[in-house]
Amino acid sequence: MINRTNNILFIVHKVISLLERLVRYDTRTNENLPGKEVKDLFEKEIEPLLKKYDFDVEYFESKGHHSILAHRDGIEPSILFNGHVDVVPWDDRWETDPRTLIIDEELGEEIVKGRGVSDMKSGIAALMIALPEIAKSDLSIYFAITGDEEIGGEDGTKIIVDYLARENKLPLYVITADAAGMEIITRRRNVFDIFISSKKSFRKVLGKKEKKIFQTNIVSSLTSHAAYYKKEKDIHCLKEGMIFLQENGYFPVSISGSFVKINVVPDKIELEYIIPSDEGEEHEFDEGLKALLEFGSKVMDISFETQAQSDYGINSTANVIHNEANSWNMEIDIRAMLDKNAEELDGALLLILDEINWDLDMVVKKSIGFIATPDNSPLVESTTNILNELGYPDKSAERGGATDGRFFAKHDIQTIDIGAIGWNVHGPNETSTIKSIVDLVRFFELVPQRLKKYYKN
Repeated sequence: MINRTNNILFIVHKVISLLERLVRYDTRTNENLPGKEVKDLFEKEIEPLLKKYDFDVEYFESKGHHSILAHRDGIEPSILFNGHVDVVPWDDRWETDPRTLIIDEELGEEIVKGRGVSDMKSGIAALMIALPEIAKSDLSIYFAITGDEEIGGEDGTKIIVDYLARENKLPLYVITADAAGMEIITRRRNVFDIFISSKKSFRKVLGKKEKKIFQTNIVSSLTSHAAYYKKEKDIHCLKEGMIFLQENGYFPVSISGSFVKINVVPDKIELEYIIPSDEGEEHEFDEGLKALLEFGSKVMDISFETQAQSDYGINSTANVIHNEANSWNMEIDIRAMLDKNAEELDGALLLILDEINWDLDMVVKKSIGFIATPDNSPLVESTTNILNELGYPDKSAERGGATDGRFFAKHDIQTIDIGAIGWNVHGPNETSTIKSIVDLVRFFELVPQRLKKYYKN
């Protein structure tokens, strides 16, 4: 008989060793750069494990983004385990090398630090270590692992879902290993990316030129992820800067900041502006920037009807500003319970455009939809039961960020998310607890047999 303590230590060693290797791969993505080591990671770390347990493996590539789909035939219910290996870029606020896994202790608990340990290389590591037990099942099982989730999933999971739909091979259930909290997530809002461009136009005014730095202060969560920003509690540096200008009647000259990407709240901005005064010197300010900032300020307070209730309501954050040769460009992240074809957001944005007396160019990029899986579904009931056995609350939850599970939910497939306990997602010093990663392995090991039981009943 295997001693349980020794068995747990064995799992800890295996999953942390694999996670350490996964973190080393540079899989950063942004809108212009696919993760350069994503395919290497698949070929060296994922594909050999899947083939060892007789899974057929296919590669997909779209616009430089690589994905992998593995399948082994079996009986119903079919299950697809979904995840991604790409990560959000990092900045200089990290205390350690983001690509070196650090094992430490925090608040009396063993933790790991490194980019992706929470979102979501720990989920991939847990799935792969659970693979020997998962493979014992006689169910039809898929693994879909991608490299572009952090920029929307259009060239990863969407490609795979479209392929499975064409082949009439869509699964009955999907579990996405992308979350931070060891809870069954059944509800997530849709994502809308707003891109606004304003032509530069300079005008002279008398006054005094000044500079001021505005800092972000997130107190409602332990993440820089835009989906978790709460305007009632948190301070957003860009919002503060825009309010400062408008309330005082100052004129903007330029703006710079620690901008990362559209769904990451920037840490700080520096605003150069003019305090108007008849006794001051003559300075130029940018009317195009002024109009852009006024638009951004209004959109961060946007309101419209949604298609389903959300505990998080509507999130709207302006997180990136680009200073181009002839224009200022702003990127805004909006989260709401709306599907792709809903018109409520479009109407609200057009009303704001009408209020701004300036020619602004706007592009709205809409993702496919939201997730709302019923609590009484076999998938939710079976997985909450497993969590309860592992010592976690047996209830479902809603979370703010979006995952690639929404591409499956659009086909009315029961979909949930789950992940290890972690914090500082998308921010510096990303962290997860070792215990929860090990528990996540056990969770995945139990899913096939438990879901088969609930499906029959």
